[in-house]
Amino acid sequence: LEVKSTADLAQLNACKQFTGSIMISSTDMRELHLNNLKDIVGDLIVHNASALTWIDAPNLQSVSGSLRIENGHDFNVLSVPKLTEAQSLVLNNLPSLKSLIFPAGMTHNNHLYITDTGLTKVDGFAENTVDDINIAGNMNLNALDLSLLESVQQGMYISSNGPEFQLDISNIKQVGRATFETIKSLKMGRLERVKGDLYFVDNFMNQLALPNVTEVSGALVIANNTGLQHVAAPQLTKIDGALSVTNNRQLGTVDAFPKLEQVLGSVNLAGAFDDVFLPKLNDVR
Repeated sequence: LEVKSTADLAQLNACKQFTGSIMISSTDMRELHLNNLKDIVGDLIVHNASALTWIDAPNLQSVSGSLRIENGHDFNVLSVPKLTEAQSLVLNNLPSLKSLIFPAGMTHNNHLYITDTGLTKVDGFAENTVDDINIAGNMNLNALDLSLLESVQQGMYISSNGPEFQLDISNIKQVGRATFETIKSLKMGRLERVKGDLYFVDNFMNQLALPNVTEVSGALVIANNTGLQHVAAPQLTKIDGALSVTNNRQLGTVDAFPKLEQVLGSVNLAGAFDDVFLPKLNDVR
């Protein structure tokens, strides 16, 4: 169903469950009110609806497919107080959107992409497991709490958010691959397993703690973190890719890897180090 007018909207508001995809684009409507709709068995897609500023769906509980809102310069309100499930949530190029809150708790969401928005506050994500996460280009966002998250099956990409950006993923235990860039503070103390590459690049944190990681099934890269003074990965024994610790200007000692035995790639250490300690490393390929 393509919504272009209030007549199209009336068809939606006549039902509590809609099966199919709802597309909203090229409309002159400034507000979209979906008052009766509880479930969408399909997608809700808003794309290039330049006049639209507000979506209000007070009873919407689930979107079995994608909830996607893109390219809305004036879009500033997404009100979904009962929403707990959306297979995919995509918010992209929404510079006027300042707040994103899920009061009921977003507990079922496999794909989370929030990019190039004006967000200053995000609250209500309560997932335990997701497939992938991309949080990038939200220049006013300085904090994100994903502390209930335990597993990212595929990839996590966090980059270019606010200058004081603090990320809380303190209960995450497993991640497929991950890139962390331009972060001021990172809570990730329970991480155990990394199934791919793990990158920490261009961050502002002064310490990086990976106390429970035993193996990285890819490369481990720690580079260009200008304030980094201390790194600790005391249980790490094996890296299946390269180990690269480079251009961290305040990191004076490489002593983070006391149990590291195998690096199945190159080892690249570059910086003004006073000391380098890799006492167990005996296999570099």
